[in-house]
Amino acid sequence: IIPGINMEQSLIGSYYEDLYKLEQANLKIEKSKFFPGLSAGYFNQSIDRLYGFSGFKVGMTFPIWFVPQGGRISQARVKAQIAQNELEIQSHKQQLQIQTLQKQLQNYDQQLSYYEDTAMKSSETLVNTATLQFEKQDIEYFEFIQSISVALDINRAYLDQINRYNQTAIELEYLMK
Repeated sequence: IIPGINMEQSLIGSYYEDLYKLEQANLKIEKSKFFPGLSAGYFNQSIDRLYGFSGFKVGMTFPIWFVPQGGRISQARVKAQIAQNELEIQSHKQQLQIQTLQKQLQNYDQQLSYYEDTAMKSSETLVNTATLQFEKQDIEYFEFIQSISVALDINRAYLDQINRYNQTAIELEYLMK
């Protein structure tokens, strides 16, 4: 059994985790707009080829009207909550999908064990017996072909089972990355 995954380490999980972090950062930015802002700068310019006009610029901004900013904060808070809920839903969904694939993989493994231990040996025995009986002329050509066909069907079913096992393992590995 493959152990459970860490949602932050999976490709799908990292997308939703990043989306959640982005919305949390947007919420912090909106909250910070309630506080006064400071700015500073330096300028150096020339006017009509006269140089030497330089100086410093310092500024301070104060929010005057708080109602619109409160609405933007509420909106950012709701978006952050939606992103968190989506992260939890996707995490749960991925865990369920992984558990289902692990159970399928176990089932396919048991079926492969049956094929390797019993069915493939029976198929080989069927081919050998049919070949010997046909060579001794104990069976007709039609019966020989039927026996070979049954043996090939067993082999084909075994290969189909290997394919299903491999496809499930690949899908599980993809989800675990």
